[in-house]
Amino acid sequence: MGVLVLAMALGMNVAAAAGRNASASTSSAAHSPAEQEIRATLDRWRNSFLDLNLQQNVNCYASSLTRYFTAERVPLARVQFDKKKAFAQIKRVRQYDISDMQLRVESPDQAYVTFHKTWDFDLVHGDTSGGEEIEALRLAKFGSEWKITSEQEVRVIRRTTGPRDSEVAQAKKPAVVKEEPKKVAPPPEAKIEEQPKPESTSPAPDASPATASTSPAPEASTNPPIPSVSPAPVAESAPRSTESFLGGHLP
Repeated sequence: MGVLVLAMALGMNVAAAAGRNASASTSSAAHSPAEQEIRATLDRWRNSFLDLNLQQNVNCYASSLTRYFTAERVPLARVQFDKKKAFAQIKRVRQYDISDMQLRVESPDQAYVTFHKTWDFDLVHGDTSGGEEIEALRLAKFGSEWKITSEQEVRVIRRTTGPRDSEVAQAKKPAVVKEEPKKVAPPPEAKIEEQPKPESTSPAPDASPATASTSPAPEASTNPPIPSVSPAPVAESAPRSTESFLGGHLP
């Protein structure tokens, strides 16, 4: 029994050692010199986009691309033009992440990589741009450097544009506060109703010469009661003129 247990223990140790060796060989293969160089190129490509560094980002591409999104046989000058135009519209890069990378070295100077890309930008004109997609790159080795020779979208997961939800919520709050001052309108209407009171007092002095004004009609026109009658029409004509003015400008 002791010999059997010892043999089983030795077998388990040998299996564990073999597993560690296998994992070690797998990790070393995953970090081969070619893959390390390719990952370094992709890191420069991503970091230069985060910093909005146009020259460093363009330097990650070859002098000519077999495919650039939907276009084929694209020169580097076209890539630089598109990148410059895009960078000019971005105010801030909130997120530009690459995950789930699948790298395949097809030959000593050819490689193919796919990854999940997530981005979130603040644009210069105030809106935002964000989204997720599966992207594919082809790279080739020129001398000692790996360059991107193809870039295309494999699958677009989502894309969003427009103002942020928090900004929209803050923009809606002041609108409710602005509606409250409308209650101030009624007090001026109450003051207008008090104007007829002076009119009732003005006829009082006119009542005494009323009999005299009826018998000599021409003399009533030169008497002082005429100025007391003129304020009444002026008070009535003023609101009518303002109402017509507002009515002409309301539409």
